[in-house]
Amino acid sequence: MKKFARYALAFATITSVSGSAMALRNDCGYDAETSSGLRMVKVGTMVAAYEEQLMPNLYESYCSHRINWFNGPNGAPVTVAKMRVMETITFEEADCYSATWYFTNSVISADPATRNQAYDLRGQISALYSLHFNTDPTNGVGVGMYKTTPVGAPKQLRLTPTGCPMTGP
Repeated sequence: MKKFARYALAFATITSVSGSAMALRNDCGYDAETSSGLRMVKVGTMVAAYEEQLMPNLYESYCSHRINWFNGPNGAPVTVAKMRVMETITFEEADCYSATWYFTNSVISADPATRNQAYDLRGQISALYSLHFNTDPTNGVGVGMYKTTPVGAPKQLRLTPTGCPMTGP
């Protein structure tokens, strides 16, 4: 019964992911929450910084972002998990730098070539094996999945923007 509930929760999470996404904004922070059964647990705050635009060939282009994931609840010392994510560029917005200041359509995932880190439910830094998320372009709330173990079940990740203007270009 427990396995069925876990798979049902994973299926519900995957089907609830929005079909559109946004660029990671440089002027926003994101409150990160993950699921612990049926409740969401805050696991820190993410801040993204645009790094560079990559073109492996003439038909593909990616935006590279560095993310610092801060965690220090209730006066505890602040620790930082670092990761690099790749954002797929869409036809509407071909310039990565300008796309970091407003919402655009894209797909965001962890860069598999770098050593990425994330927080687990206990607030400890662990290796990040996969990360994929999409974000609603109207309110900026992102929903996705991430794994901190290679064989474990994926966890839901919800990113809520904080401290940023919600205006367009």
